[in-house]
Amino acid sequence: MKKTVCFLAILSLVAIIDFGECLNCYTCSSMAEPDCLDPVKHNMATHECQTFYSPGVAKQDSNPVLNCVKIVAKVGDTELLTRGCTLVIDNVDICANMRGENKAIINCSLCDTNGCNA
Repeated sequence: MKKTVCFLAILSLVAIIDFGECLNCYTCSSMAEPDCLDPVKHNMATHECQTFYSPGVAKQDSNPVLNCVKIVAKVGDTELLTRGCTLVIDNVDICANMRGENKAIINCSLCDTNGCNA
């Protein structure tokens, strides 16, 4: 009887432990999907950020840190909005780098909770 109670206690504990979740972000571009301008209003789904490996950018990590990103850029007379996932790289401000390289970037923001790049 003690073994059964102990087993059930352990099973209950395992059932409530959070083993980690992947980050879910909105991933779209207003150029291809006009609903991307307001994904919440249009009931767009978030997507799980996938881990990736890019040689020369970051070492392969079994548990990389990911952020959601929202970028507004001006191309000609048109403002474009892009939402997606990005890898967090130590000591690199991706938004600052993008603004420095491309004067078309109006706004770039990073966040780290599900659906935060709405």
